[in-house]
Amino acid sequence: MAFGSLGCEGYTAEDVPSVTSMSAADHLRALDRTMAGADDGLKRRATLQGPCDLRIWSGQGSGHPVWQIALQSVQVRFDVSPLTGRYLVALSPAVNDPEVGSVDVGRWVDAVAFRSHVQQLQGLCLASGQAEKQAVSSSAEDA
Repeated sequence: MAFGSLGCEGYTAEDVPSVTSMSAADHLRALDRTMAGADDGLKRRATLQGPCDLRIWSGQGSGHPVWQIALQSVQVRFDVSPLTGRYLVALSPAVNDPEVGSVDVGRWVDAVAFRSHVQQLQGLCLASGQAEKQAVSSSAEDA
């Protein structure tokens, strides 16, 4: 049996972008769409300050982000709200650190997608740091 030809009947993969081929801006838009499903009525948006500082903004015209977290060691957890039964996504700076904030995303699939997009942004952040280190070391070798 050829495993490469297996798939879900009636489902086409063409309409799903590969998360590894998405830009940072694409991942931020995906996070915005996921947070739009929050049950609290607040409008949230995600931005990056440089390649490694994720900021979550809430409300209209807020001058300061509600959450700000470095992507280098960010941890994403999710749980079910005992009050609503909806999924909550929480970000913390590192394993066992307290969360900096959480957002109601609704469904399990949305929580998984949120985590995936944050992890992809984390990978882009780490790759940018390695690229900067490589550029410094190659220019030192050229001297």
